[in-house]
Parts: sequence; structure tokens; C-alpha cells
Amino acid sequence: MCHAFMCATEKAHAAKVKEQEARRAKRMHAIGNARERMEHDPFYRLLHMAVAVLFAQQLAADLQAFKADKSVSSLAAKWAPTPWREWLLAWSLGLYGIGG
Repeated sequence: MCHAFMCATEKAHAAKVKEQEARRAKRMHAIGNARERMEHDPFYRLLHMAVAVLFAQQLAADLQAFKADKSVSSLAAKWAPTPWREWLLAWSLGLYGIGG
């Protein structure tokens, strides 16, 4: 028999873990879909690469402005992906020599 507070805490923890697992499964499903579409859908691949190029160009322009002590008004760096979270866009940017 557990104390009411302990039971509630354990239930809350179990619910949080279950939520995290559901988010991870959803993300892994989305990554699988993106991989599949990159391999088999030429329009998706073209659109994805075009967006990646535009994003890379904006990051490069922001970096130049930053190095020249100019104001950077773009939010591209704020939303830049990390390889662990947004692997596909990060990989695409890597093709163009941006990052790392």
C-alpha cells in the first residue's frame, strides 16, 4: 500500500514518461515519412532542397552581417536545426557547407 501523495507522484511520473515516449514515436514516424519521401518523391526532394538552399543562404548572409558588426534582423540562426532534432534539414544544410 502506498501513501496517497506517493501514488499520485508515481502516476504523474508514469504519465510524463508515457507522453515522452509518444512524442518520440511520433517524431520517429515523421522522420521515417520524410526519408521515404526524399527517396521516392522528386517534387518533395526538390522543394526540400530549395528551402534548404534558401535557409543556408540566409544563414550565410546573417553570419557575414554579424562578423561586420551589422544588425542581423533575420531569425534564421534562432531556428537553425541541430543534427539531433532536425536531422534532415541539418543534413541538407551540410551539403552546402553551412554549420559545424
